[in-house]
Amino acid sequence: FLLSLLALNTRVTAADSCGSGVSASDFPGIMIIEVSKTEIGIGSVAPFIGGSGRIVAVAGPLINGVATFEVKPDAFQIKPFLFPFIFSWKTTLTAMESGRGQIKLSSSGEFGVVSLDILLRAKNRLGKLWLRTNFTTGKSPPVRIADEDYDAIGDPLGLESGDAVLIATGKTSSESHLLFRRDDFYARAEVCIHFEVTGNN
Repeated sequence: FLLSLLALNTRVTAADSCGSGVSASDFPGIMIIEVSKTEIGIGSVAPFIGGSGRIVAVAGPLINGVATFEVKPDAFQIKPFLFPFIFSWKTTLTAMESGRGQIKLSSSGEFGVVSLDILLRAKNRLGKLWLRTNFTTGKSPPVRIADEDYDAIGDPLGLESGDAVLIATGKTSSESHLLFRRDDFYARAEVCIHFEVTGNN
């Protein structure tokens, strides 16, 4: 079922969906997170341009303004990007297990708060990195990348537009097969969130 929804990617783009917004009547349902501008920093490599794509989540009912959602590994679809370390290496970013998150709508109906916990793997010719990542529209712990401190805050979800900025910082897993084991990482993504229109909506 999720794979068939992912096939809609060719027909729905972030530009098309932004502006549709999010409302309480959308829950439960299929939540689409269109990912556009991304940047990543890791180890000694300052933030660089990452991939775009979409994340398909299954959102549960809204209870007291809060709903949980789940992202299956094959529903995390980010296009390959170049990792600019010595040479530019084609890099893929994939989800290694189901991710779980939460979305909270404000009582005013103006904004929402989003978080997503997910284990990611970045892979290229240099090796593999595992990142236990918490994307949030809130504040992430500060990290130091390439002699610069990043004290980052994401932008809340605008319920009318569906726009948000997700932010994450953390450390790479010690099982990683690259020089950057246990090094700080930083990620930022501009997203547009909307719900798939189904016969039940």
